[in-house]
Amino acid sequence: SPARGGDAAFSAAIDAAQAILMDGMREIAVVLLACGEMQRRALELKTTAHRSIAECDEGCQALVSFSKFADFLEEALAVCDQLRRKHEELHQQRIRAMASAAEARSAAGAAL
Repeated sequence: SPARGGDAAFSAAIDAAQAILMDGMREIAVVLLACGEMQRRALELKTTAHRSIAECDEGCQALVSFSKFADFLEEALAVCDQLRRKHEELHQQRIRAMASAAEARSAAGAAL
């Protein structure tokens, strides 16, 4: 019957939208973990610099590793690029989920 076909189409479209959204949520969690790791590394670098400056006697120069700082900046820039790409991917995922939701709405309307 047409109503059952509409119900099946509605159910399939809703399932597709939910799958896309769940995948997006997992990807956001991965991004948040990466951001947390970068924050941890930034705090570690800051703490090391503070400690080096505090332990330095008057007249001496604090030993702050330029190479560690340069490595951190390089990694931070790479993460920034990854986040830009991930933002675009998640935007495309949102568009696909919205299309599935619109399809579900259409299927529900056709079933009535």
